[in-house]
Amino acid sequence: MIECSSAKEEILNTYDIETLEEIVKHGAFSGLAKSHNDLEVQIAFYDKYTVEIRTFLVEKLGADYIDQLIEEAEDKDAFKNDLVLSFIELIANEAT
Repeated sequence: MIECSSAKEEILNTYDIETLEEIVKHGAFSGLAKSHNDLEVQIAFYDKYTVEIRTFLVEKLGADYIDQLIEEAEDKDAFKNDLVLSFIELIANEAT
């Protein structure tokens, strides 16, 4: 496995352009981000790149988006899941 220095780099090294295009069309929540479908993997990814993920999401979607996810999430793990999949969707959108 390639060691990545950023969350963005890890996503771009994990998914090929065709998969990223499908994620843009159907969303990461559809299950297309197969390497990040497992909750334990999502939590580990989030915990490793927390600052980058949150900063990126706030820059792209605003702090209100984070606040909304906090309110809607069932628990901390669900919140991390939502952040990771949102991050993947945005990276896919930028890359395609």
